[in-house]
Amino acid sequence: MAKRVQVQTDMTAEELHVRYRHTKDAVERTHWHILWQVKEGKSPREVAELLGYTARWVRTIIQRWNVQGDKGIQDHRHEIAGSQPLLSAEQQAELAQRRRCSLDNRLRGIALLRLPGRGEADLKRLVDRS
Repeated sequence: MAKRVQVQTDMTAEELHVRYRHTKDAVERTHWHILWQVKEGKSPREVAELLGYTARWVRTIIQRWNVQGDKGIQDHRHEIAGSQPLLSAEQQAELAQRRRCSLDNRLRGIALLRLPGRGEADLKRLVDRS
């Protein structure tokens, strides 16, 4: 039988619940939910079934909390710099201009379709085709 994982904190289950309810970041919120449920006495398997994760992931989050505290359960994806853009600033500006022109042309075409004698059904049929 696997050793039971415990949340090592002086916070009560109610305090963990409050942190879970007030956290805005979705990933961090789920991590607080995990901590709260385990502190309430649920097993990692029960928490995993409740939240749609694996028991292994639940144990990983608890271990991160036990070692690193708040920092261990934060969403670290916000800290990743990301890759360089494929287009230069000039190319991005040109692409944005072309998109605006394309939209203007489409809107101009729709305005032309609203000539007297044309019904809304004709307009809808022509727009749906494009």
